[in-house]
Amino acid sequence: PPGCSRMNRQILVRFYTKPGCPLCEDAESLLEVAGRRFPIAIQPVDIRRDPRLFALYGERIPVLEFPDGTLLEPPVTRDRLTAILRRMD
Repeated sequence: PPGCSRMNRQILVRFYTKPGCPLCEDAESLLEVAGRRFPIAIQPVDIRRDPRLFALYGERIPVLEFPDGTLLEPPVTRDRLTAILRRMD
């Protein structure tokens, strides 16, 4: 619609994580950098708070989930993240 730029839309990224996870810290840094280029909103989800999520993602974190259902599982790299965000933007 008129007056609605694409920058008004945010891409919600669910970030399945838990404290003390070095790979999660790396993924978080990549998300912060990507946020300078893409309109993303990061929703951290501590998998320890939900037994179902812990069972599902416990050995696989960090996992990023995008609005279309795409999951980015390790290795979470800048190139893989950028490719998905370009598709969403």
